[in-house]
Amino acid sequence: MKKGDHLVFKDKKNSLWEFNLTEDKSLVYSAVAEDETSKEEGRIDSDVMEFAVDIDDKGVVHFVYITKDSLKYCTLDEGQWSSKTIYRFEGKNFAIRELGLYLIGKDANIFYIFQKDFNVNIGTICHCLWDGEKASINIISDINMLPTGRVNYQAEVLKNGDIWLLFISNDGREVLFKSCIYSNRVFSSIGLLYALKGNSMDFHMVNYGNEYHILNLSYDNQNYMLEDICIESPGKIKSITKLYQDNRPISDSLLLVYENILWAFWKVENKVFYSSLTGRLSKAQELSISPDVKVNLYYYLDQVRDGKYKKKRILGTASPNINLIFPDRLPISEDADTFSSNDSKMTGVETSVPSDSVWSGQYHVSSQSSLKEIMESSRREWRQALDKIKCNTSGKSIDKSPPAAPPSCAQSYKGWSSEMRQNLVVLARQKLELEKKYNKLNEEKLSLEEEADKLKKLLDEERSQKDALQEKIRQLETTLKELEEENHKLKNDLEVEMNRGILDIICRRIKGKTQS
Repeated sequence: MKKGDHLVFKDKKNSLWEFNLTEDKSLVYSAVAEDETSKEEGRIDSDVMEFAVDIDDKGVVHFVYITKDSLKYCTLDEGQWSSKTIYRFEGKNFAIRELGLYLIGKDANIFYIFQKDFNVNIGTICHCLWDGEKASINIISDINMLPTGRVNYQAEVLKNGDIWLLFISNDGREVLFKSCIYSNRVFSSIGLLYALKGNSMDFHMVNYGNEYHILNLSYDNQNYMLEDICIESPGKIKSITKLYQDNRPISDSLLLVYENILWAFWKVENKVFYSSLTGRLSKAQELSISPDVKVNLYYYLDQVRDGKYKKKRILGTASPNINLIFPDRLPISEDADTFSSNDSKMTGVETSVPSDSVWSGQYHVSSQSSLKEIMESSRREWRQALDKIKCNTSGKSIDKSPPAAPPSCAQSYKGWSSEMRQNLVVLARQKLELEKKYNKLNEEKLSLEEEADKLKKLLDEERSQKDALQEKIRQLETTLKELEEENHKLKNDLEVEMNRGILDIICRRIKGKTQS
């Protein structure tokens, strides 16, 4: 991360940390306790060109940063700092850009772009492996950097521990998107993913289910354009969808997976827009934010699974009261016209900043609220609004058309109506989520029923075969019994015949003796 970039995360004690480079190239930090009772500020080092941060599964914070001639490594564990130089660069007229840190096991994978001459747009993507004792450098590829681009590469740690590296290079006619895989400490061959006409200014990639989505910001023919590129993990392009176009500059674009929904955010001047992916990307809608509120792009280290952290882009309000913008209650309907953009609000969930200092309106129903709680809250608001109307109409019946109400009454009723619409948004979202769960369970039910039918057929076939075998056995037993009876009869007949023959022989012998 370079000068002007901000990184935030929460430690094991739930304190909010912020790191950034100042104008005088000092790497500084601030830490605010969860209850905001204490704040710590300090400087890590001076003459810093770039820095990157990651957190291991034990909660230890790891830093890498570039000074004038060195690559330094620093850790923060239970409030204790430790630092060492792990590599020294030769020469003077060079630049290190886009420093990135990715912890995998005991290995620290450090990516950066090396420029031998910082006045030209030719750079080399490099990888430094630091195992805690020694550093080894891998040269990945030379690239033609984009002078107006925010980033020229992005690394994504896959579920199996491999690293997928996506980077771009400008050949003068097109912007080439290339990629390779780092596995077992070896980089694969580089492959061309796709080519894009125009000038790419920024891109951001996230994993969403079994797919990867790239939000690409480009400039061509006096127009700024955002495109969603869907990739079947990782390598094969599934679709390219035009998301938004404007003749005004677009900045701070990002993708965010929140509660299993993919969101896109970006800024046009100081206005924030968003879109969601539910089957397809919805139409762009403007987020209602007070015009005097400054919104910055932050890099946020979020704990995702198995104690692991993942760096994300996210928008938030400026210091000192940082309030990160998460899509807590935004409509997720594919039809963007179903909801009014003026009724849509964002929720800051990372700090306790008062909502009236950030947003143009207030609404305090949590996305975790039950349906019963939401309905009870709605009834309470309705009764309060009704009482105010009755009071301000001097006891006149509200069934009749009353005269124009005082300003206070109108404001109360307007506030109540807005909150009721927000309730509908919450209910619609919960309804959609329940429908998704129901459809999934129904699919599982149908699958199980099909499997049960197959097993039933197999069982019926086995039973039929068993009955046939039993009948065959009975037939064989009957035949065997008949054969045994017949054999017994033949045996008796044979014995009779044999006895008769013997008697004949004896009689003949006796007769012969008598005659002689």
